[in-house]
Amino acid sequence: MPLVSQIRYRHFDQVDRERIRAYFSCLHTHRWALEVPYRRDPARTQTVSVFLKNPSSASEEFADKTIQTVEREIYRLFPTAAWLWVFNLFGMRATKARDVRRAIDRHGIKWTIGRCNDRALLRAIRGSDHIVAAWGAQSSLLKADYDERVEQVGAMLHDHRRKFWYVGRLSKKHEHPRHGQRCKSTDQAQRFPNSWRWWPGAAT
Repeated sequence: MPLVSQIRYRHFDQVDRERIRAYFSCLHTHRWALEVPYRRDPARTQTVSVFLKNPSSASEEFADKTIQTVEREIYRLFPTAAWLWVFNLFGMRATKARDVRRAIDRHGIKWTIGRCNDRALLRAIRGSDHIVAAWGAQSSLLKADYDERVEQVGAMLHDHRRKFWYVGRLSKKHEHPRHGQRCKSTDQAQRFPNSWRWWPGAAT
Protein backbone atom coordinates (compact mmCIF):
# COMPACT_ATOMS: atom_id res chain seq x y z
CA MET A 1 0.00 0.00 0.00
CA PRO A 2 1.16 3.59 -0.62
CA LEU A 3 2.96 5.12 2.37
CA VAL A 4 1.12 8.42 2.29
CA SER A 5 -0.24 10.82 4.87
CA GLN A 6 -3.98 10.81 5.50
CA ILE A 7 -4.05 14.60 5.90
CA ARG A 8 -6.11 16.09 3.06
CA TYR A 9 -5.81 19.55 1.53
CA ARG A 10 -8.17 21.36 -0.79
CA HIS A 11 -7.02 22.09 -4.30
CA PHE A 12 -6.19 25.75 -4.98
CA ASP A 13 -9.30 27.86 -5.51
CA GLN A 14 -8.42 28.72 -9.14
CA VAL A 15 -8.31 25.05 -10.11
CA ASP A 16 -11.20 23.51 -12.05
CA ARG A 17 -11.63 20.52 -9.75
CA GLU A 18 -14.13 18.74 -11.98
CA ARG A 19 -11.51 18.22 -14.70
CA ILE A 20 -8.51 17.06 -12.62
CA ARG A 21 -7.12 13.70 -13.72
CA ALA A 22 -4.67 11.48 -11.83
CA TYR A 23 -2.96 8.45 -13.37
CA PHE A 24 -1.96 5.66 -10.99
CA SER A 25 -0.51 2.17 -11.24
CA CYS A 26 -3.04 -0.63 -10.81
CA LEU A 27 -2.37 -0.96 -7.07
CA HIS A 28 -1.98 2.80 -6.56
CA THR A 29 1.59 2.31 -5.33
CA HIS A 30 2.81 4.72 -8.04
CA ARG A 31 1.40 7.84 -9.62
CA TRP A 32 2.53 8.62 -13.16
CA ALA A 33 0.92 12.01 -13.68
CA LEU A 34 -1.49 14.53 -12.20
CA GLU A 35 -3.23 16.85 -14.68
CA VAL A 36 -4.64 19.98 -13.07
CA PRO A 37 -6.63 22.49 -15.16
CA TYR A 38 -7.09 26.04 -14.02
CA ARG A 39 -10.43 27.76 -14.42
CA ARG A 40 -11.05 28.70 -18.02
CA ASP A 41 -9.59 32.06 -19.01
CA PRO A 42 -8.98 33.14 -22.64
CA ALA A 43 -5.61 34.58 -21.61
CA ARG A 44 -4.47 31.18 -20.33
CA THR A 45 -3.60 28.77 -23.13
CA GLN A 46 -0.34 27.05 -22.14
CA THR A 47 0.72 23.92 -20.27
CA VAL A 48 3.29 24.07 -17.46
CA SER A 49 4.79 20.82 -16.17
CA VAL A 50 6.41 20.57 -12.76
CA PHE A 51 8.89 17.82 -11.90
CA LEU A 52 8.88 16.93 -8.20
CA LYS A 53 10.72 14.22 -6.24
CA ASN A 54 7.97 11.65 -5.65
CA PRO A 55 4.17 11.75 -5.33
CA SER A 56 2.28 11.58 -2.07
CA SER A 57 -1.47 11.58 -1.46
CA ALA A 58 -2.79 14.04 -4.09
CA SER A 59 -5.59 12.81 -6.35
CA GLU A 60 -8.62 14.17 -8.21
CA GLU A 61 -10.46 14.72 -4.93
CA PHE A 62 -7.76 16.19 -2.71
CA ALA A 63 -4.39 17.91 -2.89
CA ASP A 64 -1.51 17.38 -0.52
CA LYS A 65 0.57 20.19 0.93
CA THR A 66 3.10 20.22 -1.91
CA ILE A 67 0.50 20.11 -4.68
CA GLN A 68 -1.56 22.87 -3.09
CA THR A 69 1.53 25.11 -2.99
CA VAL A 70 2.57 24.23 -6.54
CA GLU A 71 -0.92 24.91 -7.91
CA ARG A 72 -0.92 28.37 -6.34
CA GLU A 73 2.62 29.35 -7.29
CA ILE A 74 2.47 28.17 -10.90
CA TYR A 75 -0.75 30.13 -11.34
CA ARG A 76 1.07 33.22 -10.08
CA LEU A 77 4.36 32.72 -11.92
CA PHE A 78 2.93 31.75 -15.32
CA PRO A 79 -0.05 34.00 -16.21
CA THR A 80 -0.53 32.03 -19.44
CA ALA A 81 -0.90 28.66 -17.68
CA ALA A 82 -4.15 26.87 -18.46
CA TRP A 83 -2.89 23.46 -17.35
CA LEU A 84 -0.52 22.27 -14.65
CA TRP A 85 0.92 18.80 -15.21
CA VAL A 86 2.76 17.20 -12.28
CA PHE A 87 5.38 14.47 -12.69
CA ASN A 88 8.07 13.01 -10.46
CA LEU A 89 11.61 11.66 -10.54
CA PHE A 90 10.36 8.61 -8.64
CA GLY A 91 6.82 7.38 -9.28
CA MET A 92 6.42 5.60 -5.95
CA ARG A 93 3.92 7.25 -3.62
CA ALA A 94 5.24 8.16 -0.18
CA THR A 95 5.03 11.20 2.07
CA LYS A 96 8.47 10.66 3.62
CA ALA A 97 11.66 10.51 1.54
CA ARG A 98 13.04 7.85 3.88
CA ASP A 99 10.32 5.50 2.62
CA VAL A 100 11.52 6.07 -0.94
CA ARG A 101 15.02 5.10 0.19
CA ARG A 102 13.69 1.94 1.86
CA ALA A 103 11.85 1.05 -1.34
CA ILE A 104 15.06 1.42 -3.34
CA ASP A 105 16.85 -0.83 -0.84
CA ARG A 106 14.07 -3.42 -0.93
CA HIS A 107 12.85 -3.36 -4.53
CA GLY A 108 15.60 -1.54 -6.48
CA ILE A 109 15.71 1.87 -8.09
CA LYS A 110 13.88 0.79 -11.27
CA TRP A 111 10.82 -0.34 -9.31
CA THR A 112 10.85 2.86 -7.24
CA ILE A 113 11.00 4.99 -10.40
CA GLY A 114 8.24 2.86 -11.93
CA ARG A 115 7.83 1.22 -15.29
CA CYS A 116 5.67 3.99 -16.80
CA ASN A 117 7.44 6.95 -15.27
CA ASP A 118 10.02 7.76 -17.94
CA ARG A 119 7.34 7.52 -20.62
CA ALA A 120 5.28 10.05 -18.65
CA LEU A 121 8.27 12.39 -18.25
CA LEU A 122 9.00 12.29 -21.99
CA ARG A 123 5.36 13.11 -22.71
CA ALA A 124 5.63 16.11 -20.41
CA ILE A 125 8.87 17.30 -21.97
CA ARG A 126 7.46 17.13 -25.48
CA GLY A 127 3.98 18.41 -24.72
CA SER A 128 4.62 21.27 -22.31
CA ASP A 129 5.23 24.92 -23.06
CA HIS A 130 7.26 25.29 -19.86
CA ILE A 131 8.87 22.80 -17.47
CA VAL A 132 9.67 23.70 -13.87
CA ALA A 133 12.14 21.63 -11.86
CA ALA A 134 11.11 21.48 -8.19
CA TRP A 135 12.48 18.20 -6.88
CA GLY A 136 14.60 19.61 -4.07
CA ALA A 137 17.65 18.13 -2.37
CA GLN A 138 18.31 14.41 -1.85
CA SER A 139 17.11 14.54 1.82
CA SER A 140 17.00 10.93 3.08
CA LEU A 141 17.95 9.33 -0.23
CA LEU A 142 21.45 8.06 -0.86
CA LYS A 143 23.49 10.54 -2.86
CA ALA A 144 24.48 7.94 -5.44
CA ASP A 145 20.84 6.98 -6.10
CA TYR A 146 19.69 10.58 -6.31
CA ASP A 147 22.58 11.65 -8.53
CA GLU A 148 21.86 8.76 -10.88
CA ARG A 149 18.22 9.73 -11.24
CA VAL A 150 18.84 13.47 -11.67
CA GLU A 151 21.45 12.69 -14.33
CA GLN A 152 18.90 10.55 -16.20
CA VAL A 153 16.29 13.30 -16.14
CA GLY A 154 18.86 15.96 -17.08
CA ALA A 155 19.67 13.89 -20.17
CA MET A 156 15.97 13.76 -21.11
CA LEU A 157 15.70 17.54 -20.79
CA HIS A 158 18.95 18.35 -22.58
CA ASP A 159 17.41 19.15 -25.97
CA HIS A 160 14.59 21.18 -24.42
CA ARG A 161 16.56 23.70 -22.36
CA ARG A 162 14.55 26.64 -23.67
CA LYS A 163 11.51 25.33 -21.75
CA PHE A 164 13.28 24.67 -18.46
CA TRP A 165 12.86 26.79 -15.29
CA TYR A 166 13.47 26.69 -11.56
CA VAL A 167 11.88 28.82 -8.83
CA GLY A 168 13.78 30.84 -6.25
CA ARG A 169 17.36 29.58 -6.32
CA LEU A 170 19.50 26.51 -6.85
CA SER A 171 21.31 24.91 -3.92
CA LYS A 172 24.91 26.06 -3.76
CA LYS A 173 26.58 22.68 -3.48
CA HIS A 174 24.65 20.39 -5.81
CA GLU A 175 22.59 22.91 -7.85
CA HIS A 176 19.30 21.19 -7.12
CA PRO A 177 16.17 23.32 -7.54
CA ARG A 178 14.06 24.36 -4.57
CA HIS A 179 11.41 21.80 -3.65
CA GLY A 180 7.89 22.71 -4.70
CA GLN A 181 6.59 22.73 -1.13
CA ARG A 182 9.18 25.38 -0.20
CA CYS A 183 8.31 27.86 -2.93
CA LYS A 184 7.52 31.30 -1.56
CA SER A 185 5.17 33.97 -2.85
CA THR A 186 8.18 36.26 -3.37
CA ASP A 187 10.12 33.74 -5.50
CA GLN A 188 10.54 34.25 -9.22
CA ALA A 189 11.01 31.73 -12.02
CA GLN A 190 14.42 31.66 -13.66
CA ARG A 191 15.82 29.75 -16.61
CA PHE A 192 18.50 27.14 -16.08
CA PRO A 193 21.98 28.23 -17.15
CA ASN A 194 23.90 26.31 -19.80
CA SER A 195 26.50 25.65 -17.10
CA TRP A 196 24.06 23.68 -14.91
CA ARG A 197 26.02 20.74 -13.53
CA TRP A 198 23.39 18.11 -14.38
CA TRP A 199 23.39 18.72 -18.13
CA PRO A 200 25.07 15.81 -19.95
CA GLY A 201 28.80 16.41 -20.22
CA ALA A 202 28.83 19.34 -17.79
CA ALA A 203 31.88 19.67 -15.54
CA THR A 204 31.18 18.90 -11.86
